[in-house]
Amino acid sequence: MSSRSGAWAVGSDGSDFLHRERVASHYKTSATNKSRLKSIIVLHFLMAALMFARLSRYLLKYFGMTPPFFLRKLVIPQPEMWEMIWCLSTLASIFGWMGLPKNKSIMLQQYAIGTILFGLCPVLYAAYDLSDDFINYINTKNVMLFFLGYPAVLLWYGFIAIMIQIHAFGLYFAVKLMQAWNSMAKKKKS
Repeated sequence: MSSRSGAWAVGSDGSDFLHRERVASHYKTSATNKSRLKSIIVLHFLMAALMFARLSRYLLKYFGMTPPFFLRKLVIPQPEMWEMIWCLSTLASIFGWMGLPKNKSIMLQQYAIGTILFGLCPVLYAAYDLSDDFINYINTKNVMLFFLGYPAVLLWYGFIAIMIQIHAFGLYFAVKLMQAWNSMAKKKKS
């Protein structure tokens, strides 16, 4: 440590840092995984925006509204039930987002449950449901359904691959956060 009037105090040459306090590992884990989970949730919101844009014509019709002209003009494949169910996973992401600022473990549990039920399950079902079309396309290059000039089955499998990764990483980071937060709560109690 230096002083204004001159020389450093004896024994404070900067090598005395080893004995100082360090940030506990669960705080580091919490900070790191919070930012990672936020990034994953933002990616999920972006993918949900794409899905809602794709389903907007049918959602507007369902609620009794007339879709705009440009939506009526587009040739969009009929929505599948798994797509509608998958859209509910956005609510789970909202729970996860709301639980992060105050370290609310119960909100992350809701996020994890919602992600499994409404995120992973519909996406895995879609992969199974579309597997015959995908294999047929790979073998014969024949496809019946196009979306924006591309084979719809390829677009769906791209979406499925991205969403499986987003959901898997989101669940991993949520579990790590819950473990860190539970260890912090146990240390506070004792």
